[in-house]
Amino acid sequence: MEFTEHPTDILLLAYVDGELDLNQRHAVEDLLAHDMAACQRVAQFQDLNRLLKEAFPEGSTVA
Repeated sequence: MEFTEHPTDILLLAYVDGELDLNQRHAVEDLLAHDMAACQRVAQFQDLNRLLKEAFPEGSTVA
């Protein structure tokens, strides 16, 4: 999986992490309805989050 920075990456990451307010979330959802590249980025970020959660389960400690 290759990641390159796009101007909307911070917004998309915040969307995936559930950190947006209602208006921002609606704006991203409108973008996703019309932009296949943005949809692909969201899917990549969701995959990355899943991999991180698997690698570092809640309650685990890092030495």
